[in-house]
Amino acid sequence: MENLADAPMRAALASAAGGFDEACTEFIRVPSKADRPAAVIRGVTAGYSAHELAPWGVPLGAQIMGSEVRLMAAAARRLALELGAPRVDLNCGCPANSVTGNGAGSTLLKTPDRMQALVAALVEAVEGAAPVSVKMRSGFDDTSLFEDALLAAQAGGAAFVTLHPRTKRQAYAGGADWSLVARAKALLDIPVIGNGDVVDAATARKLLELTGCDGIMVGRGAISDPLVFHRIRASFAADQAAAAERRRQERQGQQQGQGQGGGGGGLGWERDVWPDEAEAVCSFLERYASTGPDGRYETAAAYSDQARPGRLKKALKYLFSGSPKLRAACGPLLRAQVADVSGGQLLARAQELVREHWRQGGPEDPVLVNHMSLKGASTVPGGAAAMVAAYGERQWQPLGTAAGAGAGAGAAGGAAAAAADAAPAAAAAPASVAPALVQAA
Repeated sequence: MENLADAPMRAALASAAGGFDEACTEFIRVPSKADRPAAVIRGVTAGYSAHELAPWGVPLGAQIMGSEVRLMAAAARRLALELGAPRVDLNCGCPANSVTGNGAGSTLLKTPDRMQALVAALVEAVEGAAPVSVKMRSGFDDTSLFEDALLAAQAGGAAFVTLHPRTKRQAYAGGADWSLVARAKALLDIPVIGNGDVVDAATARKLLELTGCDGIMVGRGAISDPLVFHRIRASFAADQAAAAERRRQERQGQQQGQGQGGGGGGLGWERDVWPDEAEAVCSFLERYASTGPDGRYETAAAYSDQARPGRLKKALKYLFSGSPKLRAACGPLLRAQVADVSGGQLLARAQELVREHWRQGGPEDPVLVNHMSLKGASTVPGGAAAMVAAYGERQWQPLGTAAGAGAGAGAAGGAAAAAADAAPAAAAAPASVAPALVQAA
């Protein structure tokens, strides 16, 4: 998400909340032509740092976007071999007309053969130093080439595919069609990361249940709720703790049946993600407002106070959208002019509103931000429960295999993403093992 999921946002999420296994940069634009290729590639990749999130132990992949094979390969080579990127991601999903008009982003989905050649060139260029992955949509105007594009990515050597199941034409309109994630999972031999409309633990669990995907990428959901990754982890941790408690009770019952003494107390877990979520969100806002464009907190002193209000308002527009009370109170902050309020004053007022109105447990409504319009956010009436119910009521087409018919059998977890360490549970049982969580570009 260009200009939103940027270095300051990543630093704020990692510092104040965290909970994700990996992050990926917003796309690095690689031009279609250059008179001095080496200098151009050095320039476009200069802002990338593999160590950006090292203080929090989070690897940062590098996403590149373009269409010229030679220059794209040069960018991938520099990122992986010289700058140490843990993976290189090819953007085949951006729906912006300014991007697709130059043959990049989701335009590549119109020509699977060309897409395969580009993936193969990137894989060759990195010389095994880093995996190459593909972030893609389900098609350009429609899904007629959906499976061809998936197979092209696999044939080109992609380590895994991240799928946002909307077409370019849809942009962010309507709901993400998770049945397409299930189709991808059934079709491919490489891992599939599901993406789209994951705004809380309930939607994350439903995505895993319906598709059997190997991991989850969250983008817009993290903007509206900085604690969403912890909520998802807490949900799966609760399952694991409950399963451990059931096993303990079974063992205790067997021991008592044999005249042996029982064990100690059961395993407990903290149901609240954070003792005081409002303070965590306030910390997130402070870090975001005080971080320089390069994502480093130590550059905050050099960061102009005139720029802070704009940065804060950009985040507040989405952060407050899931709470009716915060949304109503946010109007004056968003209308504030730089000449009338300093960044510090705006931050202090925003924190006051968060402490007063933030709902423990997360936003009341799942927020589906239309990132293309940047005019706010729409919510699903009835909250997350209604959203999950709506997905559950859809007619998911049968795929003819056990892996594709629903949750699917778990796949090898380590391959799903750079930091993936577990796979979703098998179809016969509720998902109870945390998936890889990736913060989206």
